[in-house]
Amino acid sequence: MKTTWLRMPNFPYPYALSSNDGDMILAGIEKGGGYYEPHIMNVLRNIVKPNAVCLDIGANIGAISLGMSTYASQGKVFAFEPSAVNFNYLTYNVIQNQKANVEPVKLGVFDKNTQMQFSYIDFGGGWSHITTEHAERGYQETVQCVRIDDWVKERKLTALDLIKLDVEGAEVPALNGMEKTIAKFKPDLIVEFNPTAQRTIFDEEPRRLYDTLCRLYPNLYILDFNYTAPQLVSFEQLMAMFRGGREVVDLYCTFKG
Repeated sequence: MKTTWLRMPNFPYPYALSSNDGDMILAGIEKGGGYYEPHIMNVLRNIVKPNAVCLDIGANIGAISLGMSTYASQGKVFAFEPSAVNFNYLTYNVIQNQKANVEPVKLGVFDKNTQMQFSYIDFGGGWSHITTEHAERGYQETVQCVRIDDWVKERKLTALDLIKLDVEGAEVPALNGMEKTIAKFKPDLIVEFNPTAQRTIFDEEPRRLYDTLCRLYPNLYILDFNYTAPQLVSFEQLMAMFRGGREVVDLYCTFKG
């Protein structure tokens, strides 16, 4: 096991973040001076209220969950992670940082409540994904998946302010399983747009995710690495972001004006 220090914008104390020795996520944090996806963490700092209720779907080892918990200091973070190895590190990181407002949830998120095969990638748990006929990599395990609409009803949630969704190409079915929740609570959504994962893992055209987001949310913005957030108004504008070899684009979807 390896541990590195994770820093948050505008927060004085770093967190200890642990994973396996070869995890490229930790290597990236060290290379970035202790910061992980600072353009996302900066958004969390600006939009997460102290009493916010957040879902981190695809929590991996918990970096974003720790960010959410920092700013939702009197709120609650539910951190969804289906992989056994990732979940163990996630739980360990929550405990070692004494984050009582983070609840690890050992579930994947999809459009039905079912068990599915899952590919765990040991050199980067964040790239692990649901196994499909198009992509079977790494170590195979069986995981339980859930529809968020059903989970929210079962847990009797009375508020939901923010969802972060990063599930390596499975975003469309995950969103289809939370339509009622989004309509009811109108939470902000931060979602990773990864056309390569959609195509190679699910044989799905990226436009499906863009169209789904436009159907669910009135306002979409691009969260760029330079801390700007231009409004997203067309699929062509979004795909133009990938012309220079960029692999993913993070989007902020909101009901706010």
